[in-house]
Amino acid sequence: PDAIFLKGGFVCVPIGYVARRKNIPYITHDSDAVPGLANRLTAKHAVYNTTAMPADFYPYDASKTRAVGIPLRTDFSLVTDAFKKQAKSTVGISADSPVVLLTGGGNGSQGLNDMLIACTRELMNAYPKLHIIHLSGKKLVAETQRGYEQVLDPLQRDQVQVHGFYGQLHVLSAAADVVIARAGATTVAELAVQAKPCVFVPSPFLTGGQQLHNARVLSESNAAVIVDEDDVTALQRAVVSILGNPQEAARLSSALNGLARADAADAIAVLLSGAASDTQAGRASNA
Repeated sequence: PDAIFLKGGFVCVPIGYVARRKNIPYITHDSDAVPGLANRLTAKHAVYNTTAMPADFYPYDASKTRAVGIPLRTDFSLVTDAFKKQAKSTVGISADSPVVLLTGGGNGSQGLNDMLIACTRELMNAYPKLHIIHLSGKKLVAETQRGYEQVLDPLQRDQVQVHGFYGQLHVLSAAADVVIARAGATTVAELAVQAKPCVFVPSPFLTGGQQLHNARVLSESNAAVIVDEDDVTALQRAVVSILGNPQEAARLSSALNGLARADAADAIAVLLSGAASDTQAGRASNA
């Protein structure tokens, strides 16, 4: 190869080592706010260390660190008022009804599910027209539905949608007035591009504490509300505050969107292309 893109993971370490010995340029990329071990081991000899979050949050050589964001599907883009209205219609919700979306990731999150269920009655008492869209994870659908049935009356229960999986997440998040989610790097990037007001509940159990570090960056940037695992009161307070304060919702949306890079894939491609061109030029001159 003329250039190599190292995304992290243990397999990248030997590849980076061989690339250095063969004088093949490589670029690293970190999605999370804290570098993984593989990138820490290969970063020194990389042409560039590219990052998802602002560069000053990383311990790399500043002269070759580039904040590029995370490449995303083109489905995720800035949500206009018209698209939000259309998205609500798509999921069967009127334009004037507030919507809370919870997503716990591909497999769902039992802890996150329980937190929202525990404060749903209070949220609906405060906002009678509130609709909840809950992505529970495929294995947790029945349990999540039972949880809502235990705390809501039948009319309120009709305002809750529980899905194990939904193929067009960007539509659900576009419809939402508040998004509750884990602080995984790609989830944060997708919601940032859409400019959604968010409440992030980072998982404290992941190796390396990646989500905790991501949440710290968001908190220091005043770009989202961060709630600790199992703090139901704080979650309820955060959702009520955002729904009841359009100015605060707009501020959070703008601040999170300020961290977004819609052109991440292009930015990385330009850097890789430049590194590859240097390799080809060097080979031509040696020939």
